[in-house]
Amino acid sequence: MPELLRWFVGGGDRPSDDLSFESLLLAGAAASGPTVFTYHWRSPALVLGYGQSSAAFAENACRELGIPIVRRVSGGLAVLNEGSPAVSLVIPGAHPWAEGIVRLYQRFQAALLAVLSPWCPDLTPDASPATPAARAASQTERPSLICFEGRGPDGLSSGGRKVVGGAQARRRYGALVHAVLQTRCNARLQARVFGVSAARIAATMTTLPAPGDGGDLAAAVAARLAQDLGLRLLGPLQRPAFSSPDALEPILRASDFRPAQKRSQSCPVGPYTMP
Repeated sequence: MPELLRWFVGGGDRPSDDLSFESLLLAGAAASGPTVFTYHWRSPALVLGYGQSSAAFAENACRELGIPIVRRVSGGLAVLNEGSPAVSLVIPGAHPWAEGIVRLYQRFQAALLAVLSPWCPDLTPDASPATPAARAASQTERPSLICFEGRGPDGLSSGGRKVVGGAQARRRYGALVHAVLQTRCNARLQARVFGVSAARIAATMTTLPAPGDGGDLAAAVAARLAQDLGLRLLGPLQRPAFSSPDALEPILRASDFRPAQKRSQSCPVGPYTMP
C-alpha cells in the first residue's frame, strides 16, 4: 500500500493560525513526511514575505480598511489575498522533490497545471516578461511590493497576467512550496492597499475562472499531488490545534484525525467598501 499524503484543511477568520500551522508543518517535515495543506479565508488579508518590510502606506490603508497584515514563513513579496484558495506542500529535506528550488516549483506547478488548465486553457508557466502595459505602469509608479507583479519560476499566467503566485521556504530538514490560486481580485482594493493605480493592477494580474469559492480546485490539486508523488491521500482533515513544534509530531502521527467539516461553497469577502 502506498505511503500517505496527509491533507489538512484550514481557513476561516484567523489567517495567522493557518500561516503558523504552515511554519509548524515545515518544522516537523522530517518526522511527518509529505503533507498538503489547503485553506481560504472569509475576508481579505495582506500576507507579507518572511523578510519583507511592511511599507507605511500599506499599513495605513489596511488599518483604514480593517485588513489584517500577517507574515508567512516563505520569502518573496506581498499578496493581498481576498479569499482565494491557497495550497501548501511540505516535504522532508531528503525527498527527491526537494532537490533544487526550480525543480520543486516545476513539480508543484505540473500538478497545478493539470488541474487548472481545463478552466484556464491559456495558462502557462510564468517565465515570460511582464506585458508592455505592466512595464510602463511600474516604471512610473512606486517600486513593486506585489508578488503578482513579479515574473519567475513561482508563478502561472493567463494572457500575460499572473493568476498564480508562489513561494518557497527551505531548511535542511524540509522544504515548503505554496501558492495562491487567485480567484478573487478587486483592482481598486489592491490599488488602495499597495498605493498604485488600479490600471497597474489590471495590467499585471487577473483571476482564474474557478467555480464557487475555488475550494474544489484546491481539493483537486491535493489529489493530483498525491498521484504525482505516488502516495495515498488521507483527508480532508481539520487543521488540528497545536501549541509548539514539539507538539506537531504526535499530532501528525496520530490515527484518530478529525475529518474536516463540509464547507459552504460561498466565501463572502467583505464588508469592504472603497471610499
